[in-house]
Amino acid sequence: KPLCEQHGLYIKKVVVIPYKDLEIVNGETFSPIKRKDIYKRCNVIVATPQTILHDVNKFLRLSGFGLIIFEGLILSTRILVDIS
Repeated sequence: KPLCEQHGLYIKKVVVIPYKDLEIVNGETFSPIKRKDIYKRCNVIVATPQTILHDVNKFLRLSGFGLIIFEGLILSTRILVDIS
């Protein structure tokens, strides 16, 4: 989770995007109901792989995303296997 925050803060600093359009998400910061709203509202989402996996298994559709960057190959591979 600290790495997720570090990436989110870096993106906020270097990417020209309204502050409200980027959210740092993990299972501890927002409930699944709130995350559902964030996924619809924000243009950039920085999240832990575990949070994305949980949400994909419950309600999130990855087809709505233009770009997904997975960090941590082992977890990313597990997510791709779980959702395919």
